Amino acid sequence: MHVTFVAYLAFDDNTPAHLPPFTHDPCVWSLVEDYGLSCCFDPAFFAALGYPWAELGHTTDEDFGEPLVPLRGAPTFLGEVSEARELLDTEEYVGWLSADELVAAINHASIDETTLARPFQVLLGAIRYLASVYGENRVRLLFLFL
Repeated sequence: MHVTFVAYLAFDDNTPAHLPPFTHDPCVWSLVEDYGLSCCFDPAFFAALGYPWAELGHTTDEDFGEPLVPLRGAPTFLGEVSEARELLDTEEYVGWLSADELVAAINHASIDETTLARPFQVLLGAIRYLASVYGENRVRLLFLFL
C-alpha cells in the first residue's frame, strides 16, 4: 500500500508582529512537485502527522498509537484563491501543524529524526530555519495524504 505525501510550507511574513499570526495571507511554498517527498514512504512519520492507518483498515507491522494532533482538515488562514487551497479543500486526509507542533508530534511518536528519509530531514531543516527567522508560531506545514 503506497501513500503519497504532498506538502506546502506556509510562513507568515506579512502580518505585523503586534497582530496574531496569520492575520494576513501567508507566503506559501508548494512542494507538490518535490518527488523526493511524494515518493518517500514512512508509516511511522505519516502516523505521527495523523494518517489514520487503523481507521482505513491498513495493517502495518507496528501499532503507532494515537497522534499528538489528529488531522484537522484544511487551514482557514490560506487565501481564498491559491493552488494550496484548491487541493487541500478537495482531499479527505488533510492536516497542518505549526513548527513547534511538528517537533512535538515527532517526539510523541518516538521517531529518531536521523532515521527519516533525507527528503523528510531536509523538510524539517527548512521548517526549523523558517521558524528561527519568523517564529515557531508563524511557520506551518500543510500536508495531505493521497
